Amino acid sequence: MFNILYDVGNLSQKISSASSLGSLEESHFLQASLDSSDSISNRRNPRELSMSPYYVKSMTLSSFEAALRQKEGELASYMSRLASLESIRDSLADELVKMTEQCEKLLGDAVVLPGLLSELEALRRRQGRILNSNALLFTSVSLLCKIYYYLCCKCVILLSVLNLNNAYY
Repeated sequence: MFNILYDVGNLSQKISSASSLGSLEESHFLQASLDSSDSISNRRNPRELSMSPYYVKSMTLSSFEAALRQKEGELASYMSRLASLESIRDSLADELVKMTEQCEKLLGDAVVLPGLLSELEALRRRQGRILNSNALLFTSVSLLCKIYYYLCCKCVILLSVLNLNNAYY
């Protein structure tokens, strides 16, 4: 009887410490404690099945009540673990739905990506042509400025020659 109460106390310590863990760690812990509880009950069951009828008859009402309280405690523990596992299952299901939606959105974006890449390449080629034409335009303007300067110099020279010719007449 002491071993059973010790096992239940030990299990309640495990459960109370599990409440401070994250949900994923709690899931692993709960699975491990379920496995260990099963092994405890497997160790206990052969003893309970091999109880002599004399021992069962000699059990008092208070020992039956204690056993009932123990079973109620185990039931409450199992119900608590079940609620925790259902909560974890629900949060994982929500996470799965969110990830599925995100994956579908990303797949939709991936379909558009090749078109965007070809459009980007076309824009880069156009930019290159514009830069080349701007360079050609700059060169042409520079050449025109030099020609204009040359023509202005010629005009000044011609005007000064004409002024000199008029001065002699």
